[in-house]
Amino acid sequence: CSAPSGLKPGQVGICIEAFIATAKAAKHGFTGYGDNRGFNGDDPSLTARVRTDIIATRRQGPDVKSRAFFDITQKSTPGVTVADNPLAGFPIPGLPIGIPATIAAKGSVNTTLNGQAQTADGTGSTSIPIESGGLARFNVNITGSNGVDTAMGTNIMGQINIDLNLTINANSSEVKIGPGSSATGYPSIAIYSYTYQGKNIVTKEVRLIPEGANDALDKPNIPIPPSK
Repeated sequence: CSAPSGLKPGQVGICIEAFIATAKAAKHGFTGYGDNRGFNGDDPSLTARVRTDIIATRRQGPDVKSRAFFDITQKSTPGVTVADNPLAGFPIPGLPIGIPATIAAKGSVNTTLNGQAQTADGTGSTSIPIESGGLARFNVNITGSNGVDTAMGTNIMGQINIDLNLTINANSSEVKIGPGSSATGYPSIAIYSYTYQGKNIVTKEVRLIPEGANDALDKPNIPIPPSK
């Protein structure tokens, strides 16, 4: 993860990502390449299976009523699936080389904000009220498929799903996880928040969830405990 592109002072940024910590992962006869890394909230060069960047902007206006909303935008990006090719080395008639050792295909991701679907370019938006206590609540649901299933229109490998009920404190800009949140138990999931202090961006860990076994993709979501 890293601060969402275009984040400005006064805004609250959130990055949600799912990545495979291991170098390789095998399932149903396929051996795919993982992201081979750990948790990091400040390195935009690291790959992930899915990533969603959110920016929350408090409305401006002449009175309290007009400022009692956050406008939320999101941009979601799928990763590229790279896997060992089981047919590698076989000759291809008419070509000087055989079938390549690996195959690659772009995955897909679909993100909704409070049930509002994203557009074709992977972006979405919604507006949420700020309650009298200063909290603004919204749901973000992320579903990601690997490149093999995306290319074939199947769901053989299972899907990543992250369903978060998030709160933003309009007074402190603190981001927390609310009750009812859940996610698949694989792969690793990270949630970070970003705000400006002066000219510097401050990164905070909202929740880091290490991955279990990859058969969790075929099982129901696991509850995520709410923030204290």
